[in-house]
Amino acid sequence: MPNSGQKVQALWSAGFRFWSYRSYPDAEPLPDRMQDVDDFMRRNPKHPMRIAP
Repeated sequence: MPNSGQKVQALWSAGFRFWSYRSYPDAEPLPDRMQDVDDFMRRNPKHPMRIAP
């Protein structure tokens, strides 16, 4: 079973960063589970927390 460190690493490697959503209240929250990461990345190529594709 993957741990949260793997989820964070996958998101970080894909260009997602972890700062406050206060400025982006309508942005989809980052996924809670590793099994949701790939689908989240496909749906959010221009997510405000993503600095690079």
